[in-house]
Amino acid sequence: MAKSGIQIGRVSEQTGLSVDAIRFYEKQRLLDHPPRTEGGFRLFNVKDVQRIQFIRRAQQLGFSLPEIRELLVLQRDEGETCSHVRDLLQAKVKTVTEKIHELGALQDQLTSVPAVDRLKMVLWQEGFTTDVCEIEVRDESAAKTLKFFGSPTIRVNGLDIEADSRNVTETGLACRRYSGGLPSEEMIRTALKKAREQ
Repeated sequence: MAKSGIQIGRVSEQTGLSVDAIRFYEKQRLLDHPPRTEGGFRLFNVKDVQRIQFIRRAQQLGFSLPEIRELLVLQRDEGETCSHVRDLLQAKVKTVTEKIHELGALQDQLTSVPAVDRLKMVLWQEGFTTDVCEIEVRDESAAKTLKFFGSPTIRVNGLDIEADSRNVTETGLACRRYSGGLPSEEMIRTALKKAREQ
């Protein structure tokens, strides 16, 4: 009687992994040894395919093979898991969440509105009708004279919008990083609010 199941070539097509990768997972004890046909072909079932897809996703998220093995134990035992496996999962979820946050911040920086345009937008939103004075700083002596900390430097009524930078004495022409990257709209709004109060 012929055994039923999915042969490794078909599993490869369904998962997007090479046959060698699937065999590697088996050698690493991430998969149970599948039954074989009389001709020696491996026969996988739907749960095997789902497990392979889980392994692949976990690797893409940065889990190591030993960590994935422990996660598979967690998945299999449903509640009868060791606390260290749960701790591992929580730590990895935290790491992934932090990476997502960092990538989001990077995306904001790469696709963000230039600082001067952001300033103009906030001024308009807050009802200010003042002009923005853009000064091009070309050399170190100009930077020193203007107390220019780096590009971009935004001041409202002569005060840097980042309060922590008001006591900085170093000047220069390098790119400037505000806390969190580029100056945020909230940082600009806070500086404008303080300027209105004076």
